[in-house]
Amino acid sequence: DTGRVTNMISMFFRCESLTTMPAFDTSKVTSMYNMFSFCRSLTTIPAFDTSKVTDMGSMFYNCSNIEQIHLLNIGTNLDISACTKMTREALLEVIGNLKDLTGSTSKKLTLGSTNLAKLTEDDIALATNKNWTLA
Repeated sequence: DTGRVTNMISMFFRCESLTTMPAFDTSKVTSMYNMFSFCRSLTTIPAFDTSKVTDMGSMFYNCSNIEQIHLLNIGTNLDISACTKMTREALLEVIGNLKDLTGSTSKKLTLGSTNLAKLTEDDIALATNKNWTLA
């Protein structure tokens, strides 16, 4: 039962053989820092509610086999540049799940050059129109 958990820092850090992840309650979590770093075999992240998360630093560091990230209500800086196996459609899902920050401080979605090259100008505009910077 993770319904009252607020901190998932390094929860699966260096779980290099982890291939799948069950969905669980993240509705109260505020930090996912380093949560999946070095999970090199992980391919999919389930639909986690990240509406209260304020720190996703290094969350997907060295996660080179991730193909899909189903995070919901993303409202803080996120770096998925290591996740180069993501398709355009998977990247658009992430962009679609970014909170609209119009009128608020801009946040950054770091895709890296490999992922950025998969997107069109119109795709990028979906994020920038919500006050997000893509890098």
